This record gives sequence, structure tokens and C-alpha cells, in this order.
Amino acid sequence: MSEKNLLENQNLKPIKPEEPQIEEIEEPLALPSKEMQRKLEHLDYLISYIQYLGYYDGDETSLPWEAVVDDMKDYMEELENSKDFVKAAFSDKSSVRDVYKMLVDLSYYQAREDFKIQEDCDVYHKKLAKWGLNIIEELMPEIEIMSKLRFSISETEGLNLYDNLANNGNEIQQKKGISALAGRLDFIEKGIRDKDQQIFHRNLRYLKEILKKGDEKESGSAEELIKRIVNEQSESDQRSVYLISTLFEVEHLKQGIYGLRLLVNKQLEKLGLPAGEIIKAWLDSTHFNKLPDAVWDNLIRITQLESRKSGICRFLFNEFGIADFGRYPVELLLKQKEQFNDRSKPYGVVLYPRDDWNGAFYNFPMLEKFYKQLKGEFYLRVFECKSKLGVVKALNKLNKLYNPPDDSGHKISLAIIGGHGTKNSINFGGRAWDNKEGGKKEELHINDLKGSVAEESGKFFIKYPTIILESCSTGADEGIGKELAKVLGAKVIAPTTPNSVQELYAVKKPGRDFRFNVKYGESKEKAEYFEGEKLR
Repeated sequence: MSEKNLLENQNLKPIKPEEPQIEEIEEPLALPSKEMQRKLEHLDYLISYIQYLGYYDGDETSLPWEAVVDDMKDYMEELENSKDFVKAAFSDKSSVRDVYKMLVDLSYYQAREDFKIQEDCDVYHKKLAKWGLNIIEELMPEIEIMSKLRFSISETEGLNLYDNLANNGNEIQQKKGISALAGRLDFIEKGIRDKDQQIFHRNLRYLKEILKKGDEKESGSAEELIKRIVNEQSESDQRSVYLISTLFEVEHLKQGIYGLRLLVNKQLEKLGLPAGEIIKAWLDSTHFNKLPDAVWDNLIRITQLESRKSGICRFLFNEFGIADFGRYPVELLLKQKEQFNDRSKPYGVVLYPRDDWNGAFYNFPMLEKFYKQLKGEFYLRVFECKSKLGVVKALNKLNKLYNPPDDSGHKISLAIIGGHGTKNSINFGGRAWDNKEGGKKEELHINDLKGSVAEESGKFFIKYPTIILESCSTGADEGIGKELAKVLGAKVIAPTTPNSVQELYAVKKPGRDFRFNVKYGESKEKAEYFEGEKLR
């Protein structure tokens, strides 16, 4: 089978990185000589052959791999012998552009996930990438001079080659690539300040590589650059969020949250938020390893909300105790502000805990999907509570707002209650294993539901409300889920084992009220109680 037919029969395309960033150079370039052009085209064919072949989606034995591998071996040997020519062509003003594209393309290696790969061919895929990286390494002095003087390649293109080296090279090459990037922080800063989003994100990627892989001086300089740019911003914006989150994302800076507190403080204080309390909430509501994600989720949600309604985050914190903004859909929170004084529709409450040691309640896609099912015919109010007293205060506040004495409003029809749980308790704040006193104060226990609680709770809820517990093991026999159903005269749905909510459901038939249900990780691991009796 000919090489051309083999390419066509496999119907494969090469794996390529993003299209190389080609920028216009001010002075026109001469065309390469015919001989040089023919040689470059020939090398490009050899490279394409090695890159394209080796992948298959059928029977491996049906293809002539031995012949293909032999060709790859010969072609790779020819490429190795052409290294000096390629370097010379890069230094030639007439051919530098062609060589630049070639180097960006072939120095990138990544196995295709959609096809199987023939092992012997893959050896040559990797050799080809190594060959390209070695040429970039040897050309670094020329790249530096040519990009700085804008002689045939731009500064951006020079950084692009350094970035390839930093990401895909061996250990020594990576260090060289990072050092070269760090040496151009002045140009990277211009890119970070550029209004073009693509340019901003490209240079942010360079900064991230320096932070991750640079030595103490290099990463320190990148960190100071980020802090300086963020502090210069007159107000919190999305770019500041990207920059701050980049610091938290980098491994060696994860433990620097306290060192970065001032940076985040300024962003929060610009919005009138109590920075110390908000940051503590973030620390209390996620696992340490997920802290960069929590910082990102919250800062980006704050930015999204404030861009739609100035001052909304301060309002939500003051009125509903919400600090973990990243847990909730934007539209839900915007409507919570807009409908603050609206008592025209039935409503439910989402009571989420301040303490969340593993970030289990950062599940806004689930709430977003549920919120859309309500179609504006049923309102939701979100509260964050750090103790059982906080839960009582939230219920009292809701009752005053939406259930006035003149009966012009509504009582609570639905309560989604989250908190790390056991058979007999739901924890809202504090970590009982760290602080026994805090654990008692911040934990709703089955014993708390006795006495006058039943009489008091009646004024908050409609007759036969639905209570969904997003709290492990609370549906176990004779547990707190059953007791809540008895005390509130409610339908209570709760997991019988350690489990998490996968889906929430809201269904409304014409002329009927909404009916609610929930799917946990395993549907068999849930219980339903009504007025204290187990339904299933």
C-alpha cells in the first residue's frame, strides 16, 4: 500500500496544538529560494508522515505497520541529519516564518484519545517532538534577538516557543523555557493589561507557568506583578479574579492564603463586604485541597452578580448570611434580591451550613437545574447558617417577611436542609471533633426537637410541608429525619447512609401545587417519612 493511500485509508488528521500565533511583521519578508523551499517542503512531508500515521480504530493486524515503522525510522534519521539546515533556515529572513510554524507544530506531543495507537509508531511520534524541542533549545539565542528586535518573528511568537519548551521539554529544557519567559515579564505585563481577552489569557498562561515552575526569584517576581496589577484596579473585575485565582491555583502558593489575604481583602472591601468574615467562611466551607477552586468559584460569582446588580453581594450577606456565593446560580441570587418584598407566590427555603469540611455543598449546577423547574411559579430563599440558633433566626425572619398577620403572604412549603449529618444530628457550623462546645451549639440534634419545638415550628410551615435533607444518614431508622416528620407534620425525604444529592425534582400539574422529590447517589439508600411514619 502506498504512503498516500495509507494516509487516505486511515482517514486520520494529525494532532496539532492551537494554531500558532502569527503576528504581522512591519517589514516585508523575502521569499525563500526555490532550493530552500523544496527542502522545507520535503521536511514538512517527512514530519507529516510521522505525525499522521500510527493511529487506528479497527484491527491492528490489518495494516502494514512494519513498512510504516521502517519508513518512520528512515525519515526520522533524515530529519536528524537536517537539523543544521533547519537552524540555518530559521536564521534566514526569507524562511524564518515557515520554520517557526514547523517548530510550534512538531514540538507538541499528545496521544489521541479517539484512536488506538501503534506502539512502535508512537516511539517516533515522541522522537519527533523531542527533535523539535532540541532545535528550539539550540535556537534560543537567535529567538531572543530576533523577537526583541522584531526581526522576522514577534515577541509573542518568541514567548510561544519558550512556552512550548517550558511545557513539553525535558527538565533542563523546561527550566530554560521558564527562565526565558521570566526574563520577558515586561512584555507579559503588557499582554496582561491588553484589552483583548485572547492576549490577556495567553499571557496569563505564561505567568502561571512561571509561578508553577520558576525558581524562588522568578516565581516571586511573577507573584509581585500579579499583586501590583490587582491592587491598581479601582474596582473588582473579572480579570482581577483570574489573577488572584491563579495565585491560589499554584501548588507552592496554596499555603499562602494567609499571605494573600490582603489581596483578597481589598477586592471584598471594594464591595462593602466584611473581608475577614467572608474569607473565614470560605476556609470553613471547603477542603484545603479544593481551596483554589473555592476562591475562584466565589470571586467569579461575586463579579458576575455585581456586574448585573451593584451592591447585591452586600445585601445577600446582610439579609441572608450568604458568604459562599459560588454555591448558587446567578439567576437564583438575583431574583432573591429582586423579589425580597414579593409575597405573591408560595416559596421554599434552602438552609445551607457555614461549615463544610469537604466542599460538598458547592453543587450549584444541581440547584440551577432545580430552580429552572420552578419556572417563576415558586420562589426560593437561600440562607446560610452556622448554628441551630441561626436556623431559628432564619425561619423567624422569613416568617416576618412572607407571612404577615394579615394573611397576605405564605408559609414555607419546602425546606432543603443541608449539613454534614449522622443518624441523630445535622451540623451547620464548627467542627465537633475540634470543639465540643461548638459542636453542641452548632449542631441540630434529635433531642432538640422535643418539648416546645413542635408548637413553635407550626407557625413557620404550611400543613404537610416537604422537607428534603441533604445530610448523610439522617433518614436512618428512628433518626432525626423521622423525628422531623413527626414534629413538623411533614413529608421528610432523607438518605439512610452517607450520601449526596444528585438531582432535585419539582413537578406541577395544572390546578395543583408543586410536588418535590430528590435523587441521592443510590435511590435505594433513601427513606421517606410522613408525620413520623415511614412510607418507604
